[in-house]
Amino acid sequence: MAGRPLHHRLRVRGWLKVCSPLHVGGLGHDPDVDLPVALDGKSRLYVPGTSLAGVCRHWMTGRRTDANALRELWGFTDNTDGRASRVFVRDGLVCAGPDIDAPFPVSRLDARTSVGIDRYTGAAAYGILFSRAVIPVGAFIRFELDVESGAADPADVGWLRDRARLAALLDALGHGEVRLGAAVTRGLGHVQLAHDVELEEHDLSNATGLIALLRGQPGRPGLDELDELDEPRGEPGLDLHPRLAVTIDWTPDAPVMVRADRAGVAVDTLPLTGAEGTDTVRLVLPGSSVKGALRSHAERILRTLEQRRAPRPVGDPITDATAFRAQLDQLHLAKVLFGAAPPAAQRDVHRSILEIPVDPARGIKELPDEQDERPDTPDKPIGAPGRQFSYGVGAVAVADCRSSQPLDGDLWRKMATEPDLGAMLTDSGKPEQDDQSYRQWLSAHGFDQADHVAIDRWTGGAADKLLFTILEPWQIGWEPIKLTVDIARLGDDANLSLALLMLVLRDLRDHRLPIGQGTTRGFGDITATVAVDTPDGTLDLDEYLASPAGELLRDTWTALWKEQAAA
Repeated sequence: MAGRPLHHRLRVRGWLKVCSPLHVGGLGHDPDVDLPVALDGKSRLYVPGTSLAGVCRHWMTGRRTDANALRELWGFTDNTDGRASRVFVRDGLVCAGPDIDAPFPVSRLDARTSVGIDRYTGAAAYGILFSRAVIPVGAFIRFELDVESGAADPADVGWLRDRARLAALLDALGHGEVRLGAAVTRGLGHVQLAHDVELEEHDLSNATGLIALLRGQPGRPGLDELDELDEPRGEPGLDLHPRLAVTIDWTPDAPVMVRADRAGVAVDTLPLTGAEGTDTVRLVLPGSSVKGALRSHAERILRTLEQRRAPRPVGDPITDATAFRAQLDQLHLAKVLFGAAPPAAQRDVHRSILEIPVDPARGIKELPDEQDERPDTPDKPIGAPGRQFSYGVGAVAVADCRSSQPLDGDLWRKMATEPDLGAMLTDSGKPEQDDQSYRQWLSAHGFDQADHVAIDRWTGGAADKLLFTILEPWQIGWEPIKLTVDIARLGDDANLSLALLMLVLRDLRDHRLPIGQGTTRGFGDITATVAVDTPDGTLDLDEYLASPAGELLRDTWTALWKEQAAA
């Protein structure tokens, strides 16, 4: 850049592998989804350089609250001054493999549909349904990044710090710690830097280095010490977020699934799947579904402790969405753990819903007094701060959970579109065309087709046109459910929030919390073991709760329970 000295440059070239579905929003005209993905001027899928730079800068910033942190490296602007970033991040083309000449086909995009569950009715909340296009697992994103320096001396302290910071960033990308795009706490955006990374350092302080660059000669290998750094994350200048990792190993005791957003032809309800490469799919429990179940149970615990009911919808479709929003905004600890979207009038700093005047005519009402025999609820929710608290993305992130065995992608797609599954399997070289062989094939792959019919309450017979079928996964193995907790986002309520989360995990382990769809109709029961990663190693849930850290959480929650009981 004119007017700014440039003596050295670190150049990184590599590929980010998509390890969970990815959504980076853009302007599109796809009528099938509400939120399309970004396309470049040639209608190719890509990730803007602004998105890549933003997540890298956010990761480096860590827990810093100083607005000037890292601004010398990443640039800044204010009313009177500014400086461009010394980090250059190019747009990342999405490819089918690590080949820049093989763009990922737009036709292979997946879709994710999300729905809000009303806390009062237990059914889908009105107006809280949306779908987003996602790039499936197995795609690759081109990653190109340069760091420039005006330091003439290679031993300059600032240049050495830049090298250390870049080494730490690449290490974090290689371990999948930097999430990209939207909904990163709900299973999306897990990317990982492939191992074959090209690192070069260009010396532009002399004629020899400039001529070599102009001739296209590669610079000398950069970051020679990357593999020798014992703790690259601990280099000076970085203050990263401490995180608590939880792993849940589980097996289903009943069918566990989330319904696909589109019905099949021969089978009405199919399990949700996600593509993996070009040839296979796997069953998926979205991180949003698991996180929603955890949040609902945490809210149930808080409402029981506070004796606080959820605001109920009043039956007006236009205003019921407001009631659903009020339900999510009621409980401070739930918002700290699982996140809260900012109200339109309070984008920066948000208050508890109890501090906001509510007009009953807009659809937010408690039960009539004659139906509510409970004592008055407290004026403030548990843990509500006396000062304004900045909500936003939740501290808990839940990854997608996928089945352990892959399924043939072409065959699965035909199962959703073929009217005669028996004939379809015969054409594919599978069992003979009869119902018994077809069901044997399903059983061999862990599925069973269940036929259901509604019963007419007057005749006692089958209700007309209310026969439906479900493809139930019975003998399907699943990968562990993985959670991470950003401790820094919990603020002053870290102990209370973690204690609440441990209660939820305990109930999940003790068969009190089903997951997935149809949990009121026999689906979703699991047997689980919970392990917590600590500085002293991995502990199961009981061991963790018996540790000094666990005892502190237990004592904090017990004190809160006694305080609420005495109120």
